[in-house]
This record gives sequence, structure tokens and C-alpha cells, in this order.
Amino acid sequence: MSQNNNKIKSLFSNPFIFIGAIALIASLVLSLTSETFKERVKANKKLDKMKNVLMCRYLENISEFESNLSDPEWILNEFDSIIEIKLFDLNESKILDDSQFDFADLIWKENKKDGSLFFYFIEDLTKKYLPVFCVRDEQNSLGYIVSISGKGLWSTLKGFLYIENDFETVKGISIYDHKETPGLGGEIDKDYVKKRYVDTKVDLKLNSNDEVISVYMKKTPNQDSPNEIAYMSGATITSDGLNSFIKRDLERYKPVFELIKGQY
Repeated sequence: MSQNNNKIKSLFSNPFIFIGAIALIASLVLSLTSETFKERVKANKKLDKMKNVLMCRYLENISEFESNLSDPEWILNEFDSIIEIKLFDLNESKILDDSQFDFADLIWKENKKDGSLFFYFIEDLTKKYLPVFCVRDEQNSLGYIVSISGKGLWSTLKGFLYIENDFETVKGISIYDHKETPGLGGEIDKDYVKKRYVDTKVDLKLNSNDEVISVYMKKTPNQDSPNEIAYMSGATITSDGLNSFIKRDLERYKPVFELIKGQY
């Protein structure tokens, strides 16, 4: 027995074997932990997306909903009550409703080059989609929330933009992920900056080949222009990034809006 113990001690005195054993144990623990909490992580990610969609929807009166937006049960109930999720199939140019897919299974993948997002299901990586969050009351469609993302100064900004059902009035914006400088470009997640977008105008140039006219930040915006708002102070590059990728993503969603307008 003593001889066996000496062999074990000798074996683990080898630094490479010791490190390898530690690495193996750690990987097993991490793998077990990942599998154990996989569904919870998936549910939390879905809940966070729902929360930010609702923040975008209620931006205009956000102070009235702040406490509710900290309540997971309220978020789930409110989202189910007023939001209908649709997916635009980029391959076949058709719209799928939420009876045809599970939104939690949708994978959000970033294009590292320009910060744009594309969306797919693991079952078929050849098919890509664009999500649309249709805002409704009991009788009518109030508008459409779409995904926006792109490069700022230090990071990719990811969020949502809410277009009213006239297809020209912006009613909200939310940013759920960024690493911009606090107090400068990081102010984009503050309500006082986001509210600058409320009731601005875009021209989607539907059913034409013309470029979208988007809302954009300027150092000295024209007060009479419905699509110009003030830059974030000291955050020129972040502001320019927002201008660029909001327009780009509205261009991406243009065929979706054309199809929706034709159907509804």
C-alpha cells in the first residue's frame, strides 16, 4: 500500500500531469454546470430581450413603467399581451408567425466586421431571418419594433427601434448592450438621450429603389427637420455610428416593411 501511495505521489509530482488533471476536473465541472443551467440561461436571455423590447415600446412614458420592468412576471405577461413576434425569412422573402417557431431558439449572431446581427436556428444554418416585434392593442397594430446594431467608438451597440404603423414615425429606441465610454457615448442608454428619437421621422421609401432617409444626430440639428436630433456631447464617433447603422438596418428591414404594409 505504501508503495502504491508513493507511486501516486510521484505521478502527481510531475507538473504536467498535475496541471492536466486539474484542467480535466475543471472542464468536467464547467461542462456539468453549463448543462445544469442551460435552460435557465436561455430563459434569462429571452427575458432580457423581452424587457428591452418593452422599454423601447414604452420609452415615451418610461417613468410609469420602471418598477414593472424589474418584475419578470409582469414582463412575461405584458409581452404576451401586446407583442406578436414574426420572422422574415430572408431566403424565401416570407413572414413566419410565432406559431411556426420558438423565439427562444433563435440564435443572434454578430457580424464582427460591421456589428450587424443576423439570426438563424441551429437546425438549418443556411436560412437567415430578421425578427419583427409587432406592437398591438386589443384591435389594432400600433407599430413595429426591429433589431438594430453596429459599431460605436469602442464596441458594438445592440438595441431596438420602434416605428409606428404609419411607417414613418419613430416612437422609441433601446440599447441593451454596449461598452461605450461612460458619460460620453455611454449616454446612449440614458432616457434623456433616447427620448430625442421619439416622434422623429424616417422615410422608408417603400416600394421604390430609393435609399431610406433615416433619423440622425447632428452637432447643430435643424429644429424644423423632423429627422435631425442633437449629437451626444463629446461622443462624435458613437453618434456617427448610430447614424450609420440605424440607416443600414432600416434598409435591411425595408422589404419586411413592404411586405407587412401589403398584408396588414
